[in-house]
Amino acid sequence: MATQKKITVSSAVDGELLFADKSMVVIVVRNLLTNAIKYSKNGSAVEVKSQREMGRVKISVKDNGVGMDDADVKKLFKPEESTYTIRNSSEKGVGIGLLLCKELIEKNNGSISATSKRGEGSIFTIELPAV
Repeated sequence: MATQKKITVSSAVDGELLFADKSMVVIVVRNLLTNAIKYSKNGSAVEVKSQREMGRVKISVKDNGVGMDDADVKKLFKPEESTYTIRNSSEKGVGIGLLLCKELIEKNNGSISATSKRGEGSIFTIELPAV
């Protein structure tokens, strides 16, 4: 998908060790990366970064897509909220992926969050215990 949209994907992951289920973390990062590519503008970039802070590892996925306003960001991880029309893009989803991500990360004593600005893209961050 990145090749078709001419999106550059860069990674600045330090190889930090996590105390988490590898398969679950891979599913979450893959979903966040796929979403970032899906909602990014053609010819833009997606960045994956990690950093260790106070016994935790933060992994962030930043896109240069359509972005969201604060009200929409607050709906993202709530099962009772419809996220179908949040993103102003031709790409649509039903929001199930982010709910699954939240559940998997929380099962590993972590958290997931998002920041965004309409027209400027989004950053999704997962935080997990470090080894």
